[in-house]
Amino acid sequence: MFYLTEDELTLGKQAVLFHGVGSFFPPPPELRIVEDDWDAVVDHIQKLDLDTYKPNPVLNSYVAKDSKVIRPIELLHIQDVLILVTLCRLLRDSVVAARLPTSSKKSFSYRAGSRREALYETSGAFEKYRTQTAKRLRLKKARYVATIDIADFFSNVYQHRLENSLQAAAKTTREVDAVRVLAKLLSNFSGNNSYGIPTGPYACRVLAEALLIDVDGALEQKGVDFVRWMDDFTVFTKTHGQAVEVIQYLSKWLREHHGLTLNLKKTEVYEKDKFVNDVWKTYDEEHKHFRDLVRRMQAESLYDTDEADPDDDGDEEDEVTPEDVASVFDLALRIEDEPKYGLTRHILERVVFREDFDSDVRRQIIDKAIANVDRLFPVLDAICKALARSTEFTKTEVKKFCSSILADLSKKTIFVPGHSLFWIVWLIGEAGLTKLSAKLLTIYQSTDDLVVRRECLIAMSKVSSRADVLHVKDSYDELSQSVRIALVMATSRMAKDERSHWKKSKVISDVYEKAAFKFD
Repeated sequence: MFYLTEDELTLGKQAVLFHGVGSFFPPPPELRIVEDDWDAVVDHIQKLDLDTYKPNPVLNSYVAKDSKVIRPIELLHIQDVLILVTLCRLLRDSVVAARLPTSSKKSFSYRAGSRREALYETSGAFEKYRTQTAKRLRLKKARYVATIDIADFFSNVYQHRLENSLQAAAKTTREVDAVRVLAKLLSNFSGNNSYGIPTGPYACRVLAEALLIDVDGALEQKGVDFVRWMDDFTVFTKTHGQAVEVIQYLSKWLREHHGLTLNLKKTEVYEKDKFVNDVWKTYDEEHKHFRDLVRRMQAESLYDTDEADPDDDGDEEDEVTPEDVASVFDLALRIEDEPKYGLTRHILERVVFREDFDSDVRRQIIDKAIANVDRLFPVLDAICKALARSTEFTKTEVKKFCSSILADLSKKTIFVPGHSLFWIVWLIGEAGLTKLSAKLLTIYQSTDDLVVRRECLIAMSKVSSRADVLHVKDSYDELSQSVRIALVMATSRMAKDERSHWKKSKVISDVYEKAAFKFD
């Protein structure tokens, strides 16, 4: 038997509220339940024996990784987020202690600091990684650079190897037991498949780092000079042959110990000068000013890591004028075949909303993003959030944007990544676009993506008519728990007595659904 304590769950709650639930998805309204009905939630979870607990069904969707490739993403029920985060928080300090020490200046991603409420520090780490890479590039002995990336890392994590890594790091009986139930939880998330951890939840970053402890150690033992950010390794050697040796050794180690393979597209050996000019600096000499501005804004995208860090607080930016930012954004859109997604996200989500930022330039930058939206679908969420947050756009303009995107998506007859749909649906609800409420019902009834259906119901709770909700209320029995909570929210559009009668007819006992009835 294994039961979480109130103190452990409270730390887990603090971590969830500090970081959020995860990347890729809109903030779940259930966070309000966690805050407002915590006594009921913690009392309920405390009674769950995690040795026998079966988590709620995971909702699967897809997001565009770039202009061609998609990746799977997973949305967990809020209760399972709390359990996962609490277990990871319980193991946090032991995982950090088992990693290479910070003094090695090799492994930088997602290290815990002094904040009790955080799973890991959210600012400064990437800049340290960049700084140490730059220092190594200045060394005369570093004549060749190898870039190494693990293929589809999260989806291919072998859970038994992860469990072994966590058990090796665990220092107390409580932690050993926590690893045991965590392994069961992850297995259930993957449908009892031995491979994969959810892509999206911030807590899974801690697990990914735990899995790579022995990989870092193996390279360190061989005397390899490297730096690592998440699953991206950069190796520095004297000769081309040594760089190839490291790639082959790492490939062998990953396959034999973790069942993982390398991403051949991103694994390459460069002469140092070519690496500096083609990869590290990225841009031609005429863009020195551009690179300097990016550095001053502390954007994490000069050297794209494929994993933008949306919950990175970032340090305070140096003095950069709005006009400078506009020129950087313009170059980020057109400087290569594909836009610099990390940089465009950083500007749209953070820089343009500084208190001192000029309103007209903010409008200009968001307008440019809208004009280039067909090339920016991997960061469509950033555009939607910017429109929802901005005061420069009228409701009519936001409606026009949403209608245009939905029209474009409707022309796709084979496949539409759920990420594109559910963020537009979210914006419809967030912006109060009642004139598009009928679109929500149409999307809900036509899609098989459960994340999209859930977001439709959440948006309907904000903008739809009673008549629209009556069309969906009877689907309650066929829905998974996470979608049911959203349906309960949508029924707030019904008459009070009508909703009360519906609630009684469904004999609702779930603690989260009960709390959702408080949403107006």
